[in-house]
Amino acid sequence: GFCELSQDDQLILIKVGFFELWLVHVARLTTDSDLTFADGTYVTRQQLELVYD
Repeated sequence: GFCELSQDDQLILIKVGFFELWLVHVARLTTDSDLTFADGTYVTRQQLELVYD
């Protein structure tokens, strides 16, 4: 199982798992019209388009 893997492989699996959990959390903070951060602040799609266009 997990304990039989090398420490490097264990660390990689933990990091990948954390990223997947983080991605699920962030996905519920986005809509087609805005991106909401954990502290409640948000950026609208129009504001993002101004920055990245």
